[in-house]
Amino acid sequence: MTGGRPIWRIGVMEELRWPSAALTDGTLWLDRPVAADVTAIVAACQDAEAQRWLPLPSPYGEREAQEWLRSVPEEAAKGLKLEFAVREEQGSPMVAAIGLHFRQGPGVVKLGYWVTPRARNRGMAAGAVRLLATYALNTFGPRRVEILVQPENVASCRVAQRTGATFEGVRRAGMEDRDRQPIDANVYSLLPDDLD
Repeated sequence: MTGGRPIWRIGVMEELRWPSAALTDGTLWLDRPVAADVTAIVAACQDAEAQRWLPLPSPYGEREAQEWLRSVPEEAAKGLKLEFAVREEQGSPMVAAIGLHFRQGPGVVKLGYWVTPRARNRGMAAGAVRLLATYALNTFGPRRVEILVQPENVASCRVAQRTGATFEGVRRAGMEDRDRQPIDANVYSLLPDDLD
């Protein structure tokens, strides 16, 4: 431990485990996505805005949602991703998804999110980002959490700004679209002191 935070493990991550209880700030609850979330996942991922900004299959149906749900524990077991459902109350329907991606290299965690159409423009994404970024920094000890957003995705850029993340510039060809073609990414970062 360094300064109360765990030391980042260089190289392949160990199996990632969800917290023993839902993460909450009293307004939002983050826990594991479950089979009962399929309807919400389909509704969100076939939405035109989600299809525009995320590398999702099109069309997106129940089969794709179930495949994603099956991949969640597999990716966690490989030390690659930890995905959460965002809920307005513990046990209530999923209103968003948020995840930590550990493929960026030692000391860097990427954070990604999407919100169901009915829950947009209510501050949920920013609250979930702050909650999960705090958990990631305190639990896994990376030096930074990154949020990568297409520059034209104004709503998602606003979410990053509302969390207090610092805009660092545009990473050219910093991410891929649905067809695995390189596209530019706005880079936002959160460091431990940003969330204290």
